Amino acid sequence: MKRMMLAVAIAALALAPTPRSGEAAVIPLDLGQLTQAATIVVRGRIERSDVHFQDDARGDLIVTDHRIVVSEVLKGSLPDGERSLRLEIEGGRIGQLVCRSWEEPIVATGEEVVLFLAPSQERTATWRSYGGFQGKMTLLDGKVREARDRAWTELRAEIVAHVRSEKR
Repeated sequence: MKRMMLAVAIAALALAPTPRSGEAAVIPLDLGQLTQAATIVVRGRIERSDVHFQDDARGDLIVTDHRIVVSEVLKGSLPDGERSLRLEIEGGRIGQLVCRSWEEPIVATGEEVVLFLAPSQERTATWRSYGGFQGKMTLLDGKVREARDRAWTELRAEIVAHVRSEKR
């Protein structure tokens, strides 16, 4: 059993993406920077998650696609008639093989979230969290967990103000 756990841990480390030499993995961003840099900012609920292998330049990578049912668009727009989007996050679990990138956000089915997104470079109609884990905020009982339980209404007003200032 210990050998199998060791093998899984080694495989996970081998598959984990790493920053290029001399590069910061995640650059700290404030709310204004996140809002300005993201192509789209949405509030929604994680409806479903599908884990699969994806072949990329580094080899097979475990990727999880999350279907987000969008309840509000704060910046940008969804294609006409669309009320959901696909969020791609590197990592996931397939059988006993687990891969996790510390830069990526952790999401759970059923979670209410605010997402700062940019289009995926590899796949069409797919979005990535801008700023890694910083691009996902969890809403619980009207508060934002990652903002020290700040009221969602306050944070929403600040995001909207940043969007309006971009348009000037």
